[in-house]
Order: sequence, then C-alpha cells, then structure tokens
Amino acid sequence: MIIDLSHFLVDNDAVYTFSFDFEDEDIRDLEDYESIHPVSVMGEVYKANKDLILTLKGNYLYKSICDRCLIKTERNIKFKSSGKLKKKGRENIEDFDDAEDIIYYFDNKVNLLEYVWNQMLSSIPMKNLCNENCKGLCPVCGIDLNKDNCNCKIETGNLQFQKLRELSLND
Repeated sequence: MIIDLSHFLVDNDAVYTFSFDFEDEDIRDLEDYESIHPVSVMGEVYKANKDLILTLKGNYLYKSICDRCLIKTERNIKFKSSGKLKKKGRENIEDFDDAEDIIYYFDNKVNLLEYVWNQMLSSIPMKNLCNENCKGLCPVCGIDLNKDNCNCKIETGNLQFQKLRELSLND
C-alpha cells in the first residue's frame, strides 16, 4: 500500500490520517495459517520538530489449528506500531538505528506493505490456542480433554529414568 505524502509535506497540516484494507493478492500465504484477512489498517503521520512520525493500528482475522487440541480456531489480532519516516537518499541508505523503527520514503511516497506485513508477523502468537484454558489431548489415549474426561494414568516426571524406576533396589 503506497501512501502519498506530497500534500502533507508542503501544507502546514499537523496530522495526515489514512486507512486501507489489504487485498487478497497483497497478503502472502503462511504455512500454518489458512487465511489472514481481512487486514484493516488505520494510521497517522504527524510532524514532531523536524521528524515525521508514523503510527499504525491494525487488525486481522486468522485461522489456524490449536497447538493443544488440534481443532481449527479463528482469532482476531490487533497490532499497534510506530516509527520514524525518513527520506531515502544516498547519505542514509546504510544508516539505520536499531532502537527505533525507521521507514524510508522516496519521492514523497511511502510503501507500507512490507512494514505492515512485518508488524502482522510479529503480532501472531507463538502458541496458537483455541482458548486460554484449553486442556489439549490426553497423551495416552488421545481424547480431547475439553470435551470428555478419561481415566488414563498420566505419568509425571522425567521419562529418561523410567528403566531405573523398574529396578529393584532391595536385593
């Protein structure tokens, strides 16, 4: 998504507001996710001294499989981000600061597709759960513990020492 900053840069406006939705062809496929759409993004660019600051808020729906019980689940994810806009030129091609997000613009236009995509990727939870209280599957019989209970005896402890437990030490 390309945002044109031309009018904002020459006017004395304090804030430039925009919003957009990603189309399906803009969204890349991820291996473990059935779909990630619709992606809605709202943002503002404002002037702070000599700097241009970008703030984004977005949300999207994704479908995946619960890591504990293996059922399909849908989650609505919201993300926020901010960064500094800098005009791309020869003097700052190699110049970057790890402490803050810098988004380069060229010819008074900024392409936010890659930046928003990276924000989406970092907002996906490491563990996909259908809900926070998911009990998962029984490791012995495989029954979904969210729906039924089982009477399986689940051994706790380190299984590496299982053979040692079987030894008789009373000899």
